[in-house]
Amino acid sequence: MPAFAGSLVSGPGAAVDGLRQPLARRPTPFFCRGAARCSQAKRCTAGASEHNNIAYLPRRGVVQLPVLALFWNTISASAAEDTGSALVPYEDNTDNFSIQVPDGWMFGSGGAAGGKAFSGSSGTRRALAWYPQTGGGDTNVTVLTTIVGADYTKLGSFGSAQDFGNNLVISMDRTYLLRRNRNAGPVQRAKLLDAKEQDRKYLLEYTVQKPEEDQPRHFLSAVSLGFNGRYNKLFTVTAQCLESELPRYRPMLQATINSFTPPAPIL
Repeated sequence: MPAFAGSLVSGPGAAVDGLRQPLARRPTPFFCRGAARCSQAKRCTAGASEHNNIAYLPRRGVVQLPVLALFWNTISASAAEDTGSALVPYEDNTDNFSIQVPDGWMFGSGGAAGGKAFSGSSGTRRALAWYPQTGGGDTNVTVLTTIVGADYTKLGSFGSAQDFGNNLVISMDRTYLLRRNRNAGPVQRAKLLDAKEQDRKYLLEYTVQKPEEDQPRHFLSAVSLGFNGRYNKLFTVTAQCLESELPRYRPMLQATINSFTPPAPIL
């Protein structure tokens, strides 16, 4: 959801427990497949893991969170897909955020483990994902919530939207390897297309070209802070699709990103 400094992600899917393999094949104690209000609702939240292993995210680890979305493209699917579907509201009672997601898309939740390079690395970050029933998982919307310290009262704590976007792209881009060794071979390339602040959110747009893929992936992301009633949290919402699919999916993905409403921050 690319390699970068630190060990939050060591390979495709390594950071997301329960979402690395097809959803129906690898359930975890904090995972379910289907509607948000399912018969296993108590198992769908990451409450127990989150509260027992609280991970406070340092500022230097923040820009790596949207990168997790790159690895959530292994989700399996099996039925008809409708890119013209209307959006339906999703209200999250655990972290008190709301978002509108495409009607008929599948839902999954799990945990994104902290990396050893960061304080509180044993903690689990809560992850939610929506994806079409067909398409091999190349298109999806993800929400990642991470506990941060109470002193993070505004996004400016992480720099401007442009700073945040630049740092994010730098963490994923590997073209510097070509400057060191022209024979390094194909490397991952990342490019920031837009970064702005709007309605208590940093809105980012960027592309990532992985060397093993024949076209870039296009990302739309919203980053925000909010207080869920117990913890101050960083919310990272990311929508992605293949570049060739952007004309088809962009209106729906952009509307989903724009609809995200985090809880109020600590004042």
